[in-house]
Amino acid sequence: MLDIARARAKAAGVEGVCRFESGDIFERDIAGPFDYTIVMGFMDYVADARAAVRRILDLTARKAFFSFPVAGGLLAWQRQLRYRNRCALYLYSREQIEGVFQGQAAGEVTIEKIDRDFFVTARKA
Repeated sequence: MLDIARARAKAAGVEGVCRFESGDIFERDIAGPFDYTIVMGFMDYVADARAAVRRILDLTARKAFFSFPVAGGLLAWQRQLRYRNRCALYLYSREQIEGVFQGQAAGEVTIEKIDRDFFVTARKA
């Protein structure tokens, strides 16, 4: 994924202003802050969503974009069955996401349900 991101940044002529990192967000010393942080396909697998959001917001200067998979419905049930013996899988309701961001240094938070995911934008105050 990092190779794809680097190639796309190069094709767009912005490789000089982009930095792509790989590592454990809880363990690695990451030099920030970043203007924008994009967190897609990650919250599905994080046991402590509040701690992850707190860490990501600490690393973000302007906006952080998150995807949270929607709990409930046939597709979520099928996905839970597929993953039950592979790894923990976390699905969310709107209320759970609101709780994750409550009291965080997020500034303005918008939550939009699009198909099987909630897309969250946190604008730093």
